[in-house]
Amino acid sequence: LANEAMNRARNIGRLIVGMTAFKDHFVRLEKVDALNRIVVTARDGLKEHQIAFDEEAYALGLEGGYEYDTAVTRFVYQSPTTPRQWFDYDMAKRTRTLRKTQEVPSGHDPSKYVTRRLDATAADGQKVPIFVLMKKDTPLDGSAPLLLYGYGSSGIAQEPSFSIRNLSLVDRGWIWATA
Repeated sequence: LANEAMNRARNIGRLIVGMTAFKDHFVRLEKVDALNRIVVTARDGLKEHQIAFDEEAYALGLEGGYEYDTAVTRFVYQSPTTPRQWFDYDMAKRTRTLRKTQEVPSGHDPSKYVTRRLDATAADGQKVPIFVLMKKDTPLDGSAPLLLYGYGSSGIAQEPSFSIRNLSLVDRGWIWATA
């Protein structure tokens, strides 16, 4: 009974967004603390690992697969600074292979930008995640204009994803924030 209570406590705040079953693995996409993550579990349920990402803010999705007897799953990754990328992930070897990157016809250099995750406390005490995108050289002295965009309802929220439209403002010195 104590183990069951501990397992339930660990799952509080976790929303299962999607799941896929393979011959030797289960893959689930879950949202925790406003970010999606991919968790791979061995079929016997004994070994579990999460695919790690370096950026503070990103959007992540699973791509449907039609092959059951495979050790490879596909996911899509993007962030406010990184265009959409498709990866094949070998669940047994824990390696990923980049298959495609969204082309930006006007060109794009992710190293010119920075994304941060901030948490604001609402009047009711709830933490509200805010994802900020700006050029690396944007002054943080209050002189840069800021556009704050937000939407959230019934479990639906804005994800920190790549947008050429947002970069248009950021390239002109604005700070883009998504709550």
